[in-house]
Amino acid sequence: MILDKTYCKGDWLDNPVETFVVNQDSGQIISKLVNQSEPDIYQNCTIKDRKNWVCMDESTQQNITVKDGLIIYSDNSNTRQITRLQWLQNIILKIIT
Repeated sequence: MILDKTYCKGDWLDNPVETFVVNQDSGQIISKLVNQSEPDIYQNCTIKDRKNWVCMDESTQQNITVKDGLIIYSDNSNTRQITRLQWLQNIILKIIT
């Protein structure tokens, strides 16, 4: 999906479910995708609480930022996170139109 101002062009695609485990004491975030055998471990993260943190992804050299429990993607990314309700509304609208 390509974001054009506040509208999206293209097809909606489901990303795999990703689970984050926040370890505030060690400054680590453990990330695991569904069907992934080994989790990714992000070190030296800045953690305010479990819903607000920032880590550097060493493989992509980009920050992963979570604010209020939602991933914040960079402006040049064509990926956006939406709530499950918004996703369901999009599916219903796609069926109707």
